[in-house]
Amino acid sequence: MADQLAATIASLETERASLSRFIADASHELRTPLSRMRLLLEFLDKDEDRDALRPEIAEMEKIVASLLE
Repeated sequence: MADQLAATIASLETERASLSRFIADASHELRTPLSRMRLLLEFLDKDEDRDALRPEIAEMEKIVASLLE
């Protein structure tokens, strides 16, 4: 019985570590393109293009943050 409990706990710890790694990887993979988009946004010639895209990028960043919380 104790061996089975120890195995279950070890399995849960492994799953928790895997989930933490997944969240860290997902965070990086989702935020990196958004950071590039924000940087490229500053190089757009037209102010109206920048003004139109800024809220869209901000909304995407909120969605990513919400998913990762």
